Amino acid sequence: MIINRAPLVFLSKFIGICIAAICISSGAASAANGSETQYIRLLWTNDTHGFFVPVWHAEFEELDSYEGTAATEGKVGGYANIKALADELRQPYPNSLFMDSGDTFDGSPVAQKTSGLDVIPVINAMGYDAMTPGNRDFAYGKAKFLEATGQITAPYLSMNLRDEVTGELVFQPYLVKDLPGGMKVAIVGVTHPLSTGGFVHGENLAPRSSYEAFQVADELSRLVARIRLRAAGA
Repeated sequence: MIINRAPLVFLSKFIGICIAAICISSGAASAANGSETQYIRLLWTNDTHGFFVPVWHAEFEELDSYEGTAATEGKVGGYANIKALADELRQPYPNSLFMDSGDTFDGSPVAQKTSGLDVIPVINAMGYDAMTPGNRDFAYGKAKFLEATGQITAPYLSMNLRDEVTGELVFQPYLVKDLPGGMKVAIVGVTHPLSTGGFVHGENLAPRSSYEAFQVADELSRLVARIRLRAAGA
């Protein structure tokens, strides 16, 4: 991704619909060396579903054609493979972000047997810069979800996930990260409204049944404006 030198350029890049990155300052580095652009490499995972090793993949509607899908796609996933590839892709780009947009704790037999807890040490070794939950991460209920996410060492973000009882945000909405190239980038977590089990979404705490995906656009825009003002020292 190319970032122009002009400060406070807005990057709108949804990572699997759940992570947005915002360039809030291009820094002095590019001005000093006369470069017209800087590059950010955005890497992300989603729907890893606790599968530790590569597996043959097929969606439910593809079960009748499983052999064809397997022959075409081969095995997918496996955390060691993903981390090795991410490390390789990050190496030539100091301005890199590696993020995950959820569906982590539910899927594989190990994940389901342990309510996602046995997946966490592997996730913590991946080197993520930020994570946000996907809808399947709520599969075991509120208490198990909070237990699992409480053990994640990467920043866990969501600007629109609120406790149904208190109305308070469950996680920090965003983080600001200084990249080696001199840019300052905000990473915002956005949670899909399919989550359940004691949580609601949106600043007005609208019922889940009436709060459709991407209705956080206005709320996100206001948050971006506030981040820019803070970056400018206003």
